[in-house]
Amino acid sequence: MTFVRDDYGGNTLAGFTDAITIVAGGNLGETWTAQPAATTELFGTTSNRNVFEDNVAGTEVFTVNVVTAGASFSTVLEVQVSGDNGATWVDPCGSPGGADSPIGSTGLKITNCGLVNSVICCSNLMRIVGKNGNGVASPSFGLITVTWLSEAQSTFTGYYVPLPTTTGFNIGFFTTYVVPAIFGPMQETVSWIAIECVKGGNTC
Repeated sequence: MTFVRDDYGGNTLAGFTDAITIVAGGNLGETWTAQPAATTELFGTTSNRNVFEDNVAGTEVFTVNVVTAGASFSTVLEVQVSGDNGATWVDPCGSPGGADSPIGSTGLKITNCGLVNSVICCSNLMRIVGKNGNGVASPSFGLITVTWLSEAQSTFTGYYVPLPTTTGFNIGFFTTYVVPAIFGPMQETVSWIAIECVKGGNTC
């Protein structure tokens, strides 16, 4: 998580990155045998579903390393989320299919899209599906990750330096953060500058 101060005693832009690995297939890749034409969950199983907790995310980045190509250039993988524990699933992109990854050729594919807030805010599960196979071709994947990017405006409500001395001081401040529901350490860095105050000057 990164905080960037944009003024003194004012606002902070908080940026969050949450990368979720779905498949790590190694040198040979993980093979999807005879990927069907119909929209089907990755590898035809529910075992690659994951909890979704990035409910303030604004951008999805979908990374797929294709080791063996799928059926055609219309063959894709797509990220979907669910807000009802898997009863229904939707593509969270503002433009449907905006981050679909083309797997009809080999190589590293990186796609991204802006997200629909009303979908993201209420989702609790995520999955990967495949579309437009042909029931014959068997694509394989070395790595599949989904990265959720979040930005939120946070506010400094005040800070103070009580009784500074020539050898050091303590600084205190109050902030309000809007953060996604992810676990991990949070760190904030404060930059400061010391200005000599001459008794009798107009700044003392």
